[in-house]
Amino acid sequence: MVQNSSGELKPEREHTLDICRGLAVAGVVLVHMLSGLIDANVITDASKADRINDVLSLMRMPALALLLGVLVPGSVSRRGSMGYLRRRLPLLLWLFILWSFIQGAIEVFTSGSKNQPTTWQDVYTLWTPEDQMWFLPYLIVATIVMVAGRPWEPGRRGHLTLFLCLIASVLMWSRNFPYIATTGIALIGFSALGTRIPLRRVSYLSSARSLVVLPVTVIAVTCVCLIAWKSSAQGPTVGRHGLSFLVILYSAFGTACGIAALFGLAVLLSRITQTGRLLTALGQRTLQIYLAHITFYAGIRVVLLKLGVDNVALHIALGLSAGIAGPIALGYFSKYVHAGWLFALPKFNSSRTAAEERHIRADSASNSV
Repeated sequence: MVQNSSGELKPEREHTLDICRGLAVAGVVLVHMLSGLIDANVITDASKADRINDVLSLMRMPALALLLGVLVPGSVSRRGSMGYLRRRLPLLLWLFILWSFIQGAIEVFTSGSKNQPTTWQDVYTLWTPEDQMWFLPYLIVATIVMVAGRPWEPGRRGHLTLFLCLIASVLMWSRNFPYIATTGIALIGFSALGTRIPLRRVSYLSSARSLVVLPVTVIAVTCVCLIAWKSSAQGPTVGRHGLSFLVILYSAFGTACGIAALFGLAVLLSRITQTGRLLTALGQRTLQIYLAHITFYAGIRVVLLKLGVDNVALHIALGLSAGIAGPIALGYFSKYVHAGWLFALPKFNSSRTAAEERHIRADSASNSV
């Protein structure tokens, strides 16, 4: 525990987790951007881009789900079960509805410039989430399951919850249905496993010597690349049905290697001061990036194509930068134009104390995505 300027005790923040989340959400932006460039025929040879997406699919969303679980026990301990749910569930529901309409409305008005036109019916049917919005209903389901089942506890309930979550992940691996709270259920096992990882263990691993972390990371990266490139392994949320149990097993092994590679990279990058600070900042703003990245990188793609620019490297560089920096800038400036409700619950009660506001911001930053 550390003490802030007001004398209040608060838990120390493990910045390696932030860096890991920063890398994972950058992977989310890259995957979606590459898919958009393939659909727009900017990338004509889709095989290499698909392979990159296959590698990232084995780590990005599972890593975010796992890191969500790591932070749940501490939050429940500080707030209590009902206090945690009261703060988290309304926020997730609000953001899901709000950003489904914001992103949907933008896509309707720009349908003439999009790869696939969007109609108002697509926007209104919230029970079939569009694009990346499926993850917020998953977070709602995972939050309820984690708090109710407490898989981090050593008793019968905790063991049973962990076992059932792992079974659900195996049964639902790559089986995603179009309806709300069904896509991404294969991630539930990763969230449950994350609750079993104490923050002190993360801190211990983060302090390991680079001479140990580097070879482990290289081996993990090599394994996940070989599995993705040389086999039919699929990430848990890619939505390709009909995988055999054997394929699911080595897909799960590839995912474990991917998460290990991501964490190893996070540990190594945390020791490069400026890079570590940048990725920490990204990891603390995953909510903003995840919600708004499609609007920004798609806008850059449309502008470049209107200008006749079809250079793939330029599309990737500018699109990735816009998909990450744009949402962060939006989150920053929204506070100064009374639009903080874009990434937080509307403040209906103006009598909130400063301490309450700090708690809300802390919960949103540390646990949202």
